[in-house]
Amino acid sequence: FPVTIYGASVRFVDVRFTNENNDVRLSLPAYFVADLFIGLKFKAHNIQVFIDNVLDERFESVRAHAMPGRIFGVSYQYHFNFNLDLSGSISNLLSKWNCLNPIKC
Repeated sequence: FPVTIYGASVRFVDVRFTNENNDVRLSLPAYFVADLFIGLKFKAHNIQVFIDNVLDERFESVRAHAMPGRIFGVSYQYHFNFNLDLSGSISNLLSKWNCLNPIKC
């Protein structure tokens, strides 16, 4: 049976100074960003619909480089689950690597 998954994240970034003198005129203002997602998980499949920057906050992480506004999207993931035992292979490889006489190997 599919399992419904959902969540939200919020982040607040306070005023940041952009020069060594901490000049307020060159500081970046504080901002608040919220993201939401909802999706379905079934066995190894995971599909989600998401909204990043739900409130369409205008902000800069770096001076003069505006971050994107609200973003709508869909994501899909497939999780591979396998066991790989290399213990015998590694010991064989090491013994061949350390072999000085090719005839004995």
